[in-house]
Amino acid sequence: MHKIIRFFVILVAVLDSFLVHCCHCFQAKGHFPFFDMAYQGFASGDPERDAKAIRIFLEDGHLIGLAQSYAKNMGLYGQRVGCLRLVDYI
Repeated sequence: MHKIIRFFVILVAVLDSFLVHCCHCFQAKGHFPFFDMAYQGFASGDPERDAKAIRIFLEDGHLIGLAQSYAKNMGLYGQRVGCLRLVDYI
């Protein structure tokens, strides 16, 4: 049975080798990774570093779901600004 697994992208301290292992497990079981990334750049102070888990899954050939929130990044406290994406590595 295929499942959608939700990741909260506060994975800045997770080793790359663990993420690669997760990618292989997802492919073997046919699971769909869904990333919930709120406030990219706030976890580590570096937006590129915060997107590491997503990048690793895309480079491994996954189609992913991605929810992103931008309210705090844009200084819109108390407001809701974001998007929902389906992403495939090209």
